[in-house]
Amino acid sequence: LSLARQQKEIGDRSPERQAFFRQQISQQLSIFVAFSVLLTVVLAVIVSNGITRRLSILAENSLRLAREDELLPALSGSDEIAQVDQVFHTMAETLAEATRIERTLIENARDVICSIDKSGKFATVSRASSKVLGYSPDDLLGKHYIDLIVAEDVAHVLASMDALLAAEAQEPF
Repeated sequence: LSLARQQKEIGDRSPERQAFFRQQISQQLSIFVAFSVLLTVVLAVIVSNGITRRLSILAENSLRLAREDELLPALSGSDEIAQVDQVFHTMAETLAEATRIERTLIENARDVICSIDKSGKFATVSRASSKVLGYSPDDLLGKHYIDLIVAEDVAHVLASMDALLAAEAQEPF
């Protein structure tokens, strides 16, 4: 009889214990899910900040290249952003070398080589302008090219420039 009563008590208490254990398991799962979500958010913020920082370095280097300033050091690593930065640094070095070669060619040319901006003013002029035109490059920089043309030839030169600018294939002028 005593054994039967104990089994009945265990049976009666069992649903209460099962509910208690279910509640504990539910609480533990909720805590684990909350911790997982929090950990995911923290890791996402850390990764996002790292990527954003590295991309901002690429953007800053782009601005520095446009201003002809020294670039920030190359990014380390083997990820895609570091590879793009390496290519960017290589491109900047190649552009600097091409610019140096161009300047050397223009400075040592026997003919007048110049570039004219959109407003018609001299942006660069070779040293040959002193011998050929009688003006030093410094005298011509910022000056409108039309100021060097004889008055009766101005209309013809402007028409030639308009035709040159309208052509798809640009010819030396």
